[in-house]
Amino acid sequence: MFVENYVFTSMVETLKKYFPNISVNGNSIKYYSSIEDEYNTIRYGAGLYLSNRNILKLTGKDVLDFIHRISSNAVLELKPNHQLNTLFLNEKGRFIDRSNLIHLGDYFLLVGSLNEFNKLYNWINKFIITEDIQINNISNDFTIIDVFGPQSESYLTLLFGDDLKLLNGNNVLNLTINQTEILLHSRHITKTLPNYRVIIPRNDSSALLEYMINNKSVFDVNLIGENAFNIYRIEQGIPLAPNEINDELNPHENSLIYEVDFKKGCYIGQEVIARLDTYNKIQKELVGLKVTEKVDTKKQYAIVTANGDEAGIVSSLHSESFLNYTLGLGFLRKNYSEKEIQFFIKDEQELIPIEIKTIPIKA
Repeated sequence: MFVENYVFTSMVETLKKYFPNISVNGNSIKYYSSIEDEYNTIRYGAGLYLSNRNILKLTGKDVLDFIHRISSNAVLELKPNHQLNTLFLNEKGRFIDRSNLIHLGDYFLLVGSLNEFNKLYNWINKFIITEDIQINNISNDFTIIDVFGPQSESYLTLLFGDDLKLLNGNNVLNLTINQTEILLHSRHITKTLPNYRVIIPRNDSSALLEYMINNKSVFDVNLIGENAFNIYRIEQGIPLAPNEINDELNPHENSLIYEVDFKKGCYIGQEVIARLDTYNKIQKELVGLKVTEKVDTKKQYAIVTANGDEAGIVSSLHSESFLNYTLGLGFLRKNYSEKEIQFFIKDEQELIPIEIKTIPIKA
């Protein structure tokens, strides 16, 4: 933890040269300069988001066979220098975590959600019995930069040249930029939303971020803090643990069912997921929310009808001073999803009207 904090503090000190008003909360950055400017960059330019993730390193000859058996996607034929998203579910078909598996030849990286309980590591480790697999948490060794926005491809072409054209959504490139070795790949963070991911050694992160800031040419490029990213995340319907990825939900409900391979054999939770699909027993679905009245975004709310009948729950809410509304994500029960009625969130005895929005949210 000392090394992690030291490197993070060093990186923040470097960034202060460019962003004197940077706001830090623990090991995350709330904003660098202006939340509104950062939000506009991620919508119209190229936003660089420092993504806090758990990163596991797996070695051994049984890794692919093992992950194939216990997770949702077909990873058995994953080739070196390729990557694939796969889900880890419990016996009830509910989430342990969503992950990205990267095959790097001699070893694998498994990039999961950030959580304080080392949830993914412990889940995987308890199923390793006689398999030739070694697993280590190396989250402190790397920094992940997720690049979002319509100018991302053009900006990254400026940095990486024709190498960027080699990306096909499945492969991973090992490149050198500013004397730093990095991993670069493109992927879909939702079924329809692509982004690029850069993985760099943690000790080189300050120098590379400085290089990226100084080499943006004509493009609208900016570092994106947690506040601006959270608005964008909610608009785009990107599920986040523990809000939309937790052990109360299955992938049918949070729109991650496309990361399940229904043609592969058994995996943990497979029978439940298949039965829900076959008999159309899905109970709720992920929806967007818009609230025009003032609301405390830190509270937990139920979604109710005018009669007070519970119709769902709110999972995420976010607002900023430059917005005249609050955006959110929630889970609406399927038997209410096609009803054209007014919904509310219940704040103690008060009913606050909300709009149910399709994802991506167009406020």
